[in-house]
Amino acid sequence: SFAFDWCLFDWADPPTFGEDGRPPAPSGTVQCGPFQVKPTSGKLEPDEDVQVEVTFEAQGDEDYDSKIAIWVDGVQGDGISNAGQTAATFQSDASATQSLAGTSTYLLTGQSC
Repeated sequence: SFAFDWCLFDWADPPTFGEDGRPPAPSGTVQCGPFQVKPTSGKLEPDEDVQVEVTFEAQGDEDYDSKIAIWVDGVQGDGISNAGQTAATFQSDASATQSLAGTSTYLLTGQSC
């Protein structure tokens, strides 16, 4: 076992990854549509876990779906690394976001009434 760094970001608005393949750690909370997520980053030691809090801010009578991405240092991922790419690049090619090395994507769903 070993310690590893992790961070969360909005799948629809990914950060610019550094040349080292790491995204910058967001501060405070991540806003992902009507969802607010915290904590946003950290370092986990062996056998340690972290609880992530998701707050849904309902607006009107609607269903909401947003994707959150979790990056974990040292995880290979399914595709190529897009180091140095910008959010605009990813938004113009959504499939590129799915292939960020070390990331997994999760769906957040909420319904307001």
